[in-house]
This record gives sequence, C-alpha cells and structure tokens, in this order.
Amino acid sequence: MRKKVLFVITKSNWGGAQRYVYDLATHLPQETFDPVVALGGSGMLKTRLEEAGIRTISIPSLERDISLIKELRSLKYLWHTFHQEHPDIIHLNSSKIGGLGAAVAFFYQLAANYKLKTIFTVHGWAFNEDRSFVVRYVMRLLQWVTVWFCHYVIIISNRDFRQALHLPLVKRTKFIFIPLGIAQESLSFLPRKAAKKELAARLQVPARHLNALVGTIAELTKNKGLEYFIEAIANVMRSQNQNQELKSKTNSQQPQTINYKLKTIIIGEGEERKKLEILIQQYGLRETVFLAGFIPDAAQYLKAFDLFVLSSLKEGLPYTILEAMRAGVPVVGSRVGGIPDLIEQEGTGIIVPPKNPQDLSGAIQRLLDDKALRTKFGKQAHKRAQERFSFDTMLSATIRLYNGI
Repeated sequence: MRKKVLFVITKSNWGGAQRYVYDLATHLPQETFDPVVALGGSGMLKTRLEEAGIRTISIPSLERDISLIKELRSLKYLWHTFHQEHPDIIHLNSSKIGGLGAAVAFFYQLAANYKLKTIFTVHGWAFNEDRSFVVRYVMRLLQWVTVWFCHYVIIISNRDFRQALHLPLVKRTKFIFIPLGIAQESLSFLPRKAAKKELAARLQVPARHLNALVGTIAELTKNKGLEYFIEAIANVMRSQNQNQELKSKTNSQQPQTINYKLKTIIIGEGEERKKLEILIQQYGLRETVFLAGFIPDAAQYLKAFDLFVLSSLKEGLPYTILEAMRAGVPVVGSRVGGIPDLIEQEGTGIIVPPKNPQDLSGAIQRLLDDKALRTKFGKQAHKRAQERFSFDTMLSATIRLYNGI
C-alpha cells in the first residue's frame, strides 16, 4: 500500500521552499508514495505541480502575513484537510505553516487516534531574520514549539543544524541533516551569447553593453539585502568614474583602468520593489541597475552573468547559488545561513559580511577586474556543486526518512 505524503507550504509562488516541494513531490517513486500538496494561493508552484500530475489543495486563507481571523480559518481548514486526506506523513515547509500545521497535526492525531508522522523542513530559521531582539526571541520560541510538535526536522545547512542542537528539551535524533540538490533535468542553460542577447532584449539595451553583467535572482524582500547590493554597485561605479577622471587629469602612464560597461540585473518580484526603485534613482543608477521583474525559468540566463551576487541577510541553502555554480558562474555571497556551505572562500567565490556594501563592492570590483580569477572560480564552483550537492543524494535520504517512519 502506498504511503500518502501531504506536503504543506504557505505560498505558491516560485521560491526556494516551493522548488524543494516541487522536486520532492514530482520525484517520489509512484509505486510507493502518493504525494499531495496543500498550499496558499494559486501561483506558479500550483500550476507546475498540476502540469506534472500532482494533486493540489488550495488553502484560501493561508498567507505569509499574520492575521488572527485568517489564521483561525487556516487552522480549521488544515484540520478538515487532514481529516479528508488521512495522510501517513505530513511534510511542512516554511516557518508559518510549520507552526500552524505541526500544532494541528499533533492534536488531530490524538483526536483521530491513528499513526501520523509530521516532518518540518527548515528553510532558514525565522529567528535569524533581521528583526528586533524581542521579535527574534518570540520567533525562536515559536520555532521551538514547532520542533517540539514534529516527529522529525530536516535541516539543510550546517549553521541551522548547529543552532538546532541548542534548542532546549529536544532530542538530537529529531534533527536530520539533508543538504539540497538540484535535479539534472531541471537545469537548462542557454549558451552565453544567446543568454546575453535575450537579456539585452528584455532590458532594451544593445547586447554589446553587457560586456560586464553582474546579477542576481531573488525575491524583492528585506531578507535578500538588495539595498546593500545596489549601494555596492553605486560604489563600483563611483570608483570607476574617479579612476577615469584621475587618468584624464594626470595623463600619466598609470596602469590601464578597465572600462566597464557595467550593467546589473535583479531578476525577481516582491514588496520591496518601490523602495529599490527609489534607491536606484537616488544613486543615479537608472542606466546601470535594472529590476527585471519575475522571469520564468530565470536560471536559463545564468551563463550571461559574469558574476552572481546574493547579498542576503537570512538564508537556508539557496537554490540560486547552486544554479549559478552549476552554470560555472563565480559567486559573491554574504556570510549567512547555508551560503558558506556552498561557497568555498577564495576557491569557488568570495564570502563577505552581511549588510556591508563596502566589502561587497570590493569583492565585485576585484572579480570584474580579474577575468582569470572569475574563470578559475567558475570552474571550481561547477565541480563543487556537482560533487557535493547531488539531488539523488537528497532524494534518497528523504525517502529513507519517509520509509523509516
């Protein structure tokens, strides 16, 4: 008899947690598992799951923002869904649904008197967000409650695993370390020239102007630290302009300054768009930094990038960096979450402190100035991603956990 696995996730847009759910749901062996996905909204995750033949259940009141009335409705709907589906395993993803779902599952199995196992995957602990001490303390308490209600907790990064071991009154055996991996069939990169041409068309600039392209793929949220990325690009442009002015004034035999036609593309959408647009205007970067919005299958354009940057303030183990590494693109990332798991300092890229536009701009400029170093980092990044972050390894470990319970 097949085990029914009910995945539950808060939002149905296409982010890291959503991709994780999609990859697992669509790759579980059909002869032994029956995957179903309950989610909030009707975004790309829902569409792609249904196209792949995975049944979905919409939870109308489920949203990321907190609302007491909507949370009560979500609790009721979750109870109803668990009763209707009668799953063997409930696999929760994202902090909010982790708390709601774990609590409902705990009390439902007591009321229904049947064997049910609950798993929660941590896509970055919520208490690592850039919030006040009080808010982070409350978040830590709520995450602890979530962990306490669940049977197992999957951790995808070393830092989150170390933090998990400090949660009080929780058995260490409850935490299972399973790093992410990317399914090979989901990787499809356009050749560099074609990718640059298509991105240039989207940005409405000549392709020749993309001789130095720095970019990122990220939701426009506070956690992604994009304001620091934009400030870092402003620093790079300012430095370039100063060098050109100095050379012009002195007319000396100083070392040749590289002349970038630097363009920066930020692919993604979110609530921070207006704030970022204002910042771009303030720094005079309207011809340099482009907010491209959401682009389906954006990873296919990664080979157009000379450098990939992720300036996050909080992360789990970001798929976007894994994709960039598989595309052979050098990466600059902030020292948060699982990013240090992916980037080998001075081996596959450069890690800088979060919220530090000075160090970030220094790393960007250094790599833009040194093509040989970019090539070296890119090759090593591809090798590291392929060898250490295998999707088959992730899937096998998750199936073993499912079968073991």
